[in-house]
Amino acid sequence: MDRKVKYDRTDDAVLRQQSVNPNQLLNKEQAAKFLSVSLFTLHNWRAKKKGPRAVYFGRRCLRYRYQDILDFIEESREPEDSEVQNDDKNT
Repeated sequence: MDRKVKYDRTDDAVLRQQSVNPNQLLNKEQAAKFLSVSLFTLHNWRAKKKGPRAVYFGRRCLRYRYQDILDFIEESREPEDSEVQNDDKNT
């Protein structure tokens, strides 16, 4: 039996905005979609304190600041070749 997945067009609209407020809050579904990961992966990152910082409102309302997601992406980047070569020269 096929399970129907709820699809909300506002998710795409939020993620396609050209000028996004860095303090805009995304729910966990929007954050996972933006990062191209599953909700399970996002949950595991949060449990291991590895993923983007989350903001809690009360005990159940979880959101991600857009800027925190961008910062997480930037921090996760591999160093460029020139950065690796400079590190090798310093050792």
